[in-house]
Amino acid sequence: MRLRRFPGTTGGPGHPGANGTAFAGAQATDAQATRPQAEPAPAFGAPADGAQSASTQTASRQTSGRPPAASAPATPGPARTAGNATAPAGEQAVAADGGAARGGGANTSAGRRNRITAARAAAVAARAFREVVVRSFTGFQAAVTLPGRLLPKTPRDPDQRRVLLASLADALGTGLFLPISVIYLTRIVGLSATRAGLGLTIAGLVAVAAAPCAGPLLDRFDARTIVVACFTVSTLGFLAYLTVDSFATFIAVAIVLQFASRMERPAAAVLVLGVAPGRDRAVALAWQQTIRNLGYGLGGLLSGLALLIRGRAPFDVLLASNAASYMVASALVLRLPAIRPLASRPRNRSEGPSYLQVARDRVYLGLACLNVLVCLHDSVLTVAMPLWISLRTRAPLSIPGLLFALNTALVVLLQVRATRSITSPKGITRSYRSAAIGFALASACFAITAGPGRVMAILLLIPAVSALTIGELQVTAGEQFLSTELAPERYRGHYLSVYKTSMSVQQAIGPVLVTALLVGWGRAGWSVIALILVAGSLGSQRLGAGRAALRLSQEDQLEASA
Repeated sequence: MRLRRFPGTTGGPGHPGANGTAFAGAQATDAQATRPQAEPAPAFGAPADGAQSASTQTASRQTSGRPPAASAPATPGPARTAGNATAPAGEQAVAADGGAARGGGANTSAGRRNRITAARAAAVAARAFREVVVRSFTGFQAAVTLPGRLLPKTPRDPDQRRVLLASLADALGTGLFLPISVIYLTRIVGLSATRAGLGLTIAGLVAVAAAPCAGPLLDRFDARTIVVACFTVSTLGFLAYLTVDSFATFIAVAIVLQFASRMERPAAAVLVLGVAPGRDRAVALAWQQTIRNLGYGLGGLLSGLALLIRGRAPFDVLLASNAASYMVASALVLRLPAIRPLASRPRNRSEGPSYLQVARDRVYLGLACLNVLVCLHDSVLTVAMPLWISLRTRAPLSIPGLLFALNTALVVLLQVRATRSITSPKGITRSYRSAAIGFALASACFAITAGPGRVMAILLLIPAVSALTIGELQVTAGEQFLSTELAPERYRGHYLSVYKTSMSVQQAIGPVLVTALLVGWGRAGWSVIALILVAGSLGSQRLGAGRAALRLSQEDQLEASA
């Protein structure tokens, strides 16, 4: 027998059933009519209580296949007590149907509440996706839209154009040498691949100290002098490459060349900033990055054509051409006006050493440390991507060269436009969020390419490199803006040297790290790479957004007062 217990019926006045048992059959129906029960609250949009009860009873009747039972008249208290024990089987069945109907109503209400909760959760997720993903890529799309012109207009200032031409000559010569460096060392000099790689690694580690050495010089001397000195050393170094015939001479030449190259980077940045006005500084650095990528691409193409000729002659011509490119770049730099540093003026003793000022700036120092993680995208493109294609995919070995060309074309077309959008109040936030999304998508696409066949692998590699390039464009724009706008003009050389040091550290440890992750962990290695890149991007966004907004507001106030 199914019994229903009603709350509050034990020993109350007017309820002689002190044992607290419920009434079955018709008595239960009568008791429910005279004593209201606590029903679950209807969910939003559910029908009223009467309508819900009617619909529930109708559903119960249709399910049971029996007509509704008539309510029996109420009996006095003693008779009820007796009837509770001796209720007919038919009345007990009716009571069971009533309980099932009421249970069905509760289940219906609970189901509606669950559906409403799921709908609200989906709405919250859609709102978050729209805020984080859609707006980030909408901002990027607005920044890189190509209205009317395939390339943005180049700077009109003649000094800025001379800087760009010098950067083009430098990058063109570097592009001639980089694709053939390992081939020259192994086939012409006679070193093993292991020794060639070891020598380049040693030179890169030693050259980490080059950028900090450039800081004090840049804050005391004309930036043109530092740049021309580095170009001169590079000219002599690549001419010395023609005489390398052992591992020892290779190590010596490589260290000198790496040291000059790393010192030239902050010096060239100070040079660009010296001829660019106001908020155009970040855009000027973006133009330099664009022109350098164009030079790398053209140089690589020319070196590939030169290697169609057999023998040592094409290598000698390429090395000599690289040396000559530095001489052309030096001639262009000497035509620029002098860049006088403010730090050459007397300063107060309370200010302390310049690098101590940088160490006290925790935000800038934190951004420089996070830049080590963010710049891992460079090792992903130059080391991880070709290594993964050759070891784990079925794509042809010629595809890395085409993907490099795709990356170069996207940077040349979009870098300046992406950097111009960084000067908006929320530019840093949008930029680094877009970078994090791009890096995550690229890592996922690279990991998936290990399974499919050749055609599917190629189709996945194209969006992988495209997404990686989007991340590169955004973090480069953020790095150019934060490293220059947050650096006090008096100590700009020291600040930029610290920031460029982070890139040198990545170039020293990044290739080893990505190689170990992909060779040892396979697909799981891409998860670690994605985690490093996303953490660096979001950390930079969190750390730099507030300081960047403050800097932009200060510049707006200065422009308004002027």
